[in-house]
Amino acid sequence: MVPRNEIVTTVIILLLLSVLFSGCTGKKNITLAPESIQKEAVDVSSPNLTHSSKEENIPEIKITSFSSIYLHDNNEDIYLFSWENVPGNESHGLLNYLKNDLHISWVENAQITKGGKENKTIRVFTNENSIEIMLSNESVLLKRDRGYENYNLWVKKENGTYEVYNKKYGNKYDISERYYAVYNLSIKNNGSTTLDFKQSGLHLRDGNYVFNTTSLPPYGSSLLEVLQDLENENKLQDTTLLPDQSLNGTVAFRVNSMYNKSFLLKYDTTTVTSASFEKSIEALAAAEYFDYSVALGMPPYNFCREINGTRGSNEPIFDDLNEGSCETWANWVNRSIFEVYKKSDPERMRKSRLIPTTEMVYAF
Repeated sequence: MVPRNEIVTTVIILLLLSVLFSGCTGKKNITLAPESIQKEAVDVSSPNLTHSSKEENIPEIKITSFSSIYLHDNNEDIYLFSWENVPGNESHGLLNYLKNDLHISWVENAQITKGGKENKTIRVFTNENSIEIMLSNESVLLKRDRGYENYNLWVKKENGTYEVYNKKYGNKYDISERYYAVYNLSIKNNGSTTLDFKQSGLHLRDGNYVFNTTSLPPYGSSLLEVLQDLENENKLQDTTLLPDQSLNGTVAFRVNSMYNKSFLLKYDTTTVTSASFEKSIEALAAAEYFDYSVALGMPPYNFCREINGTRGSNEPIFDDLNEGSCETWANWVNRSIFEVYKKSDPERMRKSRLIPTTEMVYAF
């Protein structure tokens, strides 16, 4: 078996900041992809800057917390099929995946049906064999001999349909970069009649462009606490709110920068204001460059050769592409350490004869 050189850089940030959004205390965020960012030109005329809680059929929306996430990897998200089109004209996408990726040869002569609650279960079967595929939130689970398991499949909801993707880890030399802004929102109906809240009404404006809501891609590493915590949050869904009824949940946007003071969250034509957002961004930017060496009692870099990880260095040694060597890990991360890894990954990719796996997540 040819050894596979693997580079995995996991970034964990410990920021203990109390952030206020719209008079609410921001909760601590603790730290999986579309092929392109959808952008549309928008009207840059002066927006409405405030909500009227008395106005009918306009929800009162407050920002309770904000997370910004950067993903940097050479993984590839491969489109398989639309859930609504199986069985149907995209059944071949599912069958090809089962045959070529999971090496299940009997599916060539299989039948496909869909049923269960809300048609969220697909069954592929012959007289002797069967597989069940279940749609569960933003992932797809396959039931074989050992029950339901995750096979790196994830789901993106696009225009009311569920698109299923296969995440191929370390599948290409090119390193892609993706940025996400994630808001936790409190939404309330202050009107006297029912209100139909639509997630599609939310969009994030940055200058002359608007970003629509999206799904965070999955990440398999158990070390990525930020994404795991966000995955456990309630996702905002279309719903009908009775008078005085409220809901809370998260919504994600794929954007083109880590964070931006010009971000403007809107629901239809109404702006969701946050008086302290700009000051919070300034505080986070300052915290990113804080030197944690003294506070944590350790230098930034740790090498696997060191006993129990008790020693370290202020300078990284990236020789992990040589046979018999080991990786350099970060004991802690600020923006400067993050930039070192971000710069080193493309350089090491070019020197590698095989395709290494490079994964990095930076979030605050």
